[in-house]
Amino acid sequence: MVSPDLEDKQFKLNPRDIFPKIFYLCHPYTGNISKNVYESIVKTNKLLDLGYFIFNPILHSHFLHAKNPRTDSFWYDFDLKILECLDGIILPEGWERSKGCRIEREFAESKNMEILMYEDIVNEM
Repeated sequence: MVSPDLEDKQFKLNPRDIFPKIFYLCHPYTGNISKNVYESIVKTNKLLDLGYFIFNPILHSHFLHAKNPRTDSFWYDFDLKILECLDGIILPEGWERSKGCRIEREFAESKNMEILMYEDIVNEM
């Protein structure tokens, strides 16, 4: 039998209180795709080196899309479903020129998620 003072607390632990925050790296994709994929990998590695837990949607979807192309709206919807499970976003310089980054930022704001700037993070270290 669980002690009465522990009974109320037993199942109230939220995994988000135990594990580190996981951030979604918003990054332009279209335009110069090869350059953007490469730059997103460099930024992801830098953030990992700094101790951040990162989900990079480009690394998840780029090769899937290359093998079986899907519409932009499919990927926007897919990415927002993943983003909703995370704690916040990190935006690189120039994010505002990317439709996808603008959608992701608007979504993060609507969910009161943490929004960080990549340049602020790396310049702080």
